Amino acid sequence: MKVISEDVHPGQCKRLPQALNKLLETCIEIKTTNTKSLAEYLCRSPATIRTQFQRIFILMDVHCRYEALRKAEEKGLIRCKRRESG
Repeated sequence: MKVISEDVHPGQCKRLPQALNKLLETCIEIKTTNTKSLAEYLCRSPATIRTQFQRIFILMDVHCRYEALRKAEEKGLIRCKRRESG
Protein backbone atom coordinates (compact mmCIF):
# COMPACT_ATOMS: atom_id res chain seq x y z
CA MET A 1 0.00 0.00 0.00
CA LYS A 2 1.33 3.40 -0.94
CA VAL A 3 1.95 5.97 1.77
CA ILE A 4 -0.01 9.12 0.97
CA SER A 5 2.48 11.74 2.06
CA GLU A 6 4.63 12.04 5.11
CA ASP A 7 4.07 15.79 5.32
CA VAL A 8 0.27 15.40 5.63
CA HIS A 9 -1.04 14.52 9.08
CA PRO A 10 -4.59 14.63 10.42
CA GLY A 11 -5.63 18.22 11.01
CA GLN A 12 -2.60 19.63 9.20
CA CYS A 13 -4.20 19.79 5.77
CA LYS A 14 -1.16 20.78 3.69
CA ARG A 15 -1.96 18.85 0.51
CA LEU A 16 -4.39 16.25 -0.69
CA PRO A 17 -3.69 13.54 -3.25
CA GLN A 18 -4.90 14.49 -6.71
CA ALA A 19 -7.85 12.08 -6.72
CA LEU A 20 -9.17 13.45 -3.41
CA ASN A 21 -8.67 17.03 -4.54
CA LYS A 22 -10.58 16.28 -7.76
CA LEU A 23 -13.44 14.80 -5.73
CA LEU A 24 -13.78 17.96 -3.63
CA GLU A 25 -13.56 20.21 -6.69
CA THR A 26 -16.21 18.12 -8.41
CA CYS A 27 -18.52 18.60 -5.42
CA ILE A 28 -18.24 22.35 -5.97
CA GLU A 29 -18.59 22.06 -9.74
CA ILE A 30 -21.76 19.96 -9.77
CA LYS A 31 -23.06 21.40 -6.49
CA THR A 32 -23.63 18.16 -4.61
CA THR A 33 -21.99 15.76 -2.19
CA ASN A 34 -24.32 12.92 -3.16
CA THR A 35 -22.36 9.69 -3.52
CA LYS A 36 -24.34 8.33 -6.47
CA SER A 37 -24.20 11.60 -8.43
CA LEU A 38 -20.47 11.98 -7.86
CA ALA A 39 -19.80 8.36 -8.81
CA GLU A 40 -21.69 8.73 -12.09
CA TYR A 41 -20.03 12.05 -12.93
CA LEU A 42 -16.50 10.81 -12.15
CA CYS A 43 -17.06 7.29 -13.59
CA ARG A 44 -16.18 5.67 -10.28
CA SER A 45 -18.08 3.28 -8.06
CA PRO A 46 -20.10 4.63 -5.11
CA ALA A 47 -17.85 2.57 -2.82
CA THR A 48 -14.80 4.40 -4.17
CA ILE A 49 -16.43 7.77 -3.51
CA ARG A 50 -17.30 6.78 0.08
CA THR A 51 -13.75 5.50 0.66
CA GLN A 52 -12.23 8.68 -0.72
CA PHE A 53 -14.40 10.79 1.55
CA GLN A 54 -13.28 8.71 4.53
CA ARG A 55 -9.66 9.39 3.58
CA ILE A 56 -10.44 13.11 3.28
CA PHE A 57 -12.03 13.11 6.74
CA ILE A 58 -8.91 11.55 8.27
CA LEU A 59 -6.43 13.76 6.43
CA MET A 60 -8.34 16.96 7.13
CA ASP A 61 -9.57 16.02 10.62
CA VAL A 62 -13.21 16.74 9.77
CA HIS A 63 -16.44 14.83 10.35
CA CYS A 64 -18.64 15.58 7.36
CA ARG A 65 -18.45 16.38 3.67
CA TYR A 66 -19.55 19.98 4.02
CA GLU A 67 -16.94 20.64 6.70
CA ALA A 68 -14.30 19.13 4.39
CA LEU A 69 -15.34 21.44 1.56
CA ARG A 70 -15.34 24.48 3.82
CA LYS A 71 -11.95 23.68 5.32
CA ALA A 72 -10.39 22.86 1.93
CA GLU A 73 -11.56 26.21 0.57
CA GLU A 74 -10.29 28.08 3.65
CA LYS A 75 -6.88 26.42 3.40
CA GLY A 76 -6.63 27.15 -0.33
CA LEU A 77 -6.67 23.47 -1.31
CA ILE A 78 -9.58 24.07 -3.68
CA ARG A 79 -11.13 27.17 -5.13
CA CYS A 80 -14.84 27.68 -4.81
CA LYS A 81 -16.14 28.90 -8.13
CA ARG A 82 -18.36 31.74 -7.06
CA ARG A 83 -21.25 32.90 -9.16
CA GLU A 84 -20.75 36.27 -10.74
CA SER A 85 -23.50 38.69 -9.81
CA GLY A 86 -24.83 40.44 -12.78
